[in-house]
Amino acid sequence: MSFKMLSQKSIDAAQRSRESVTRRFSNLRPGDNTALIIEKLSHAVERGRSPTYVECGVFTGGAFMTIKDFLDSQGTPYSMYGVDSFEGFPAGVVNSHDHPENFLKQHSSGQISDLVLEMARSRTSGLSDASHLTGEYFRRDDLIEMHKERLAGQSSASIVVGAFSTSLDSLKCSEIDVLFLDCDLYESYLICLEKLFDRIVPGGAIVFDEVYSYKYPGARDAVFEFFESRMHLGSFEVYQHPAPFERWCFVRSM
Repeated sequence: MSFKMLSQKSIDAAQRSRESVTRRFSNLRPGDNTALIIEKLSHAVERGRSPTYVECGVFTGGAFMTIKDFLDSQGTPYSMYGVDSFEGFPAGVVNSHDHPENFLKQHSSGQISDLVLEMARSRTSGLSDASHLTGEYFRRDDLIEMHKERLAGQSSASIVVGAFSTSLDSLKCSEIDVLFLDCDLYESYLICLEKLFDRIVPGGAIVFDEVYSYKYPGARDAVFEFFESRMHLGSFEVYQHPAPFERWCFVRSM
């Protein structure tokens, strides 16, 4: 499969959809994750569904709460689950897929552009700084209590605390309309995809935060590896941000 060709084809195919979400939600920039997620949830509501949204990698909940505000405004039942350990990355050896040096391999194979490689060099001290992969990088001991207070008394939205390898098995939903992966690492992406992909409904979408990234190359590897044998089940869409920047999602066939 040529993902370079796929990217350009998807960019062209997504033009009308991108313009549509910009017209309807003028405060959102095309290419932002929230714009993509809201667009896909809007499609679910238009199809008469009471949508289910799952977010893997919540951290401070900026995206999660924005999506909740949108769903509250739609006047239709919905369910939301935010999943995170809030303990930072797993301690131990850094996976070679996640190390910044992997950007070199992706560039040599044509998966990423000269611009992405140069931006990655800039963001990671010449591809040598892996401090953003340490266990403490995203650790915040106050966040669980903060989310509990935010969602107190809410029946439609909840936070599920724990490692993806165990917590996702306890999710109380059999169908997912939109899945947002913001979990950075190769293994985390694979675990989430393997456990949740079969729950994505026809027409549902998976939005990826790090397929286009200047710090986390492993997510791209995980996504392409997982979907290599599943392209017949849907298609990728690529949205370009004016920066330029790209946001990717996968939409299951109807």
